Amino acid sequence: MELQGSRIYVSVGYSSGVFPTNWTMEGPLMKKLGSGLLIAALALGVSSLALAAGKTHDMTVEVVSIDAKAKTITVKDDKGENHTAPLMGAAVSESKTVKVGDKVTVTCKDNEKGEHEGVTAIKKAA
Repeated sequence: MELQGSRIYVSVGYSSGVFPTNWTMEGPLMKKLGSGLLIAALALGVSSLALAAGKTHDMTVEVVSIDAKAKTITVKDDKGENHTAPLMGAAVSESKTVKVGDKVTVTCKDNEKGEHEGVTAIKKAA
């Protein structure tokens, strides 16, 4: 099946040659069908991107250390435990605006199992 403008071409091959090999469907119904299929494909594409991106969550923590070369940050959570995570995306440049001892809110990216993959954003806590 192929969509060209307002026409949908359906190719069907029969060995006997009795039936036509190309049927053309056009008209308002086909335009709506084509638009509906396009919208559905876009919606599926966007939802699959969201799933591929994984889940995120925010944590308010204290900065213990930042290793710019290794692109990692070590933070202390509200239980007093230290956690080191890779800096990802915007967090790499945002890490330059914070210093040891600052209270910050970090956005953590998790994999499909809920395990931390890294820090994607850092904002100074209010």
